[in-house]
Amino acid sequence: MKKLSKKKKAIIMFAVVAVIGVIAYALAQSSFDTSSGPSVEVSEVTKQNITSSISTSGDVGSLNTKAYFSPVNATIKTFEPEVGEVVKAGTLLVSFDTAMLERDNQKADLNESSIANGNQASLDQVSQSNAAITSSKAKANSLSGDIRNLEGSINSLTQRVNEKSTTLQTNRAAEVNAEIARLNELLTQVTTAISQLDPVADVTAINELEINKERYQTDINNLQQSVATASDAELANLQAQLESLHAQLATANAEYQAAKGAADSAVPASVSRAARAQMSDTLHLAELESATIEELLQRGRDGITAEFDGIIASVSTVAGSSATQGMPLFEIADNKNVVVDVTISRHDYDKIQIGQKATIELSNKTYTGSVHRISRIAQVNETGAQVIHASVKINNPDDDIFLGVEAKVQIQLGEKKDALVVNRAAINTNSEGDFVYVIRNGKVETVTVQTGYSSSELIQIESGLSLGDQVIVELPDGIDVGSAVTAKVSEDASTSDTDKE
Repeated sequence: MKKLSKKKKAIIMFAVVAVIGVIAYALAQSSFDTSSGPSVEVSEVTKQNITSSISTSGDVGSLNTKAYFSPVNATIKTFEPEVGEVVKAGTLLVSFDTAMLERDNQKADLNESSIANGNQASLDQVSQSNAAITSSKAKANSLSGDIRNLEGSINSLTQRVNEKSTTLQTNRAAEVNAEIARLNELLTQVTTAISQLDPVADVTAINELEINKERYQTDINNLQQSVATASDAELANLQAQLESLHAQLATANAEYQAAKGAADSAVPASVSRAARAQMSDTLHLAELESATIEELLQRGRDGITAEFDGIIASVSTVAGSSATQGMPLFEIADNKNVVVDVTISRHDYDKIQIGQKATIELSNKTYTGSVHRISRIAQVNETGAQVIHASVKINNPDDDIFLGVEAKVQIQLGEKKDALVVNRAAINTNSEGDFVYVIRNGKVETVTVQTGYSSSELIQIESGLSLGDQVIVELPDGIDVGSAVTAKVSEDASTSDTDKE
């Protein structure tokens, strides 16, 4: 056998060492190979077009619900609402017994009339009192003028009487003086004759002469008196007129004093501004009360009718019961303007917008709709998860829709082309955000991800993963981060064909 040279031996030894090294490296690498751990189902990150939607469910409710209250205090005569009953706009649902309202209305009318008449009576009394004072003043002024006129007339007539009397006395005095002179002459003669007779022998003659003397003296006295009281028919008439004027003057003075006293002692009556305002306010309040009661009476007569088509959602009373104003009676829910109240998870709430289209499945029928309202306050549901409430309005409601039942809703968010996607079930969440479990170098690792659009099965990965990454759909019990595993791609865990381009 031919011996090998040292050089050839060195080459062979190097080759052997190299083979051994390759085998050792292969054995070392086998400890990191996925075939060395338990198999787990994975979903590979792929690139596809994704139509994003949110699937949820909720209860059907009404956008327009109206509670009806009693407009009056009255007995309910008829009451038609029954829970769940369909009613049409304009249907009379409640009527009232208005007998008490009729009496109240009559009382209010009488009260208003009484206050108005009382106010007017007070004003009339003030007016009459002031009119009496004015009349007394006017009468006193008028009598004052009459008195002045009467006094002037009396003065004038007195002067005429005096003048007439003076004239009569002057004329009479001449006649009387002549007669008195004659009688004085006779009286002198009789006196002389008596002095010449014998008081004893001529007693009879002396007595006769004494009688004549006495008669003559009486006639003289009478004549002298007649001059002082000289009168005739004209003077008597003037004196009678003068007496009448004095009587009128006395009457006028008495009436004047009475009228002046009444005018001076009376205090003019008036109604103050505050009193007039109070009268006005009192009457206005009575008018308002009367108008209010009249309006209530009309409401009682009208009863209560449905304002729109809908379903009786609740009732609070029955026919024959006494209703008080403001008491709840029943509630109508509009079944032509309906929504589905849904909850959106915190993974999706930032993706929905008002106006996005939706489909609603209800009672084996499909309806179209759109997002109508989005709550801006997150709430915690019964599982402790934070959710956002939203409403999806049904665009084409019909009579097959029942309020309060559950409906399935799918909200269309939009489409993303050539997006990196992974099975939606592979996304996990903790306090720091979304993350996934991936297999790298045969071991389990966690990777934080940012998600985007999502469909019922897929979810867009905006950052954190690359095309072809193997993401564990569900981490089995007993396997933790760092555990060696074997990837097993499952058709069920991979992306759905319906989401592929």
